[in-house]
Amino acid sequence: MMKILFNVINEIKYQFYSKILIVITAFITLIMVFNIYSNMNNMKNSYAQYQRSKDFYIQSGQDVKAALSSEAKVEETENPNGTTVVQVDNVLKYDYDNVSRMISVNNPKYLIWQILEFSTFLIFPFIFGIYGVLIANYDLKFKTIKVKAVREEWYKVTLAKILSMILGILITLIISYSICIFAGSLMYKNAIKNIPISEFNMTIFSNSKNIFSAATLSGFLALLFALIGFTLTTIFKSSVIPIIIIVVYNMFIPSLGKYDLKNIISVIGHKYYSFKGTFKLLKPIEVSVGASVFYIIFITFGFVATSLILAKKQSKFI
Repeated sequence: MMKILFNVINEIKYQFYSKILIVITAFITLIMVFNIYSNMNNMKNSYAQYQRSKDFYIQSGQDVKAALSSEAKVEETENPNGTTVVQVDNVLKYDYDNVSRMISVNNPKYLIWQILEFSTFLIFPFIFGIYGVLIANYDLKFKTIKVKAVREEWYKVTLAKILSMILGILITLIISYSICIFAGSLMYKNAIKNIPISEFNMTIFSNSKNIFSAATLSGFLALLFALIGFTLTTIFKSSVIPIIIIVVYNMFIPSLGKYDLKNIISVIGHKYYSFKGTFKLLKPIEVSVGASVFYIIFITFGFVATSLILAKKQSKFI
């Protein structure tokens, strides 16, 4: 047990020394901060659009109070060329609701949900998949397999790598989420300086989901994506093919059915997240949540078992 712990510590040290963990954490943080910044700009732009609509109503002699007290009916029609045309019968109310929505989802009380939803389902499949590839590949790249294999059975080294990935993911998520929440709160305070938020409907969203369950799922899925990259690299003994598979599957291949990984993740995602913010997860083909959770756990341990079995069977001296 102490030997495994010693190996895990060495692996996590290497992640710091090689800057793998630092680069992954910085990259995730920068993407999320940029997304928050974009959302704050959209909020300010939405308010500017609302002001223009309000000025137009006033100048044209229309009743602003009456417009704001009635609902905005929105109709979407699709043209033969595939473009969607949106028709709104109450533009002022539509713009008002849009500002209310942007204020609500960017509010620090909801910001953590925005961060979790965007990062877990859009960024993590790529970033942590590549993270797993890097962890599995560095002994191949730097020719240190023989040195480590002499000192320790390779499946034990592989187990230490997997455990170090868990620790690395935990460190990455704590640091990146903390920075993003802090930065997002500052950006929100700056963004609302010229927006009279008391005039808008701040109760447009309510979230009954459990933040602890959502954060736990975020970490678990990050581990799953890392294990996918790790196992593919163990199989192919190369970083190029696994990265191509990860990119092609996530970007270009649609959901292949109700038991496709994308669909299963979507089922679980909609159970634990509300997706009332700017990021919307694809609507899944119906599968029971219990079956989906079992499926995810099963394939996660399946990837761990596959990596350990391959490590035990494959010779590291060829």
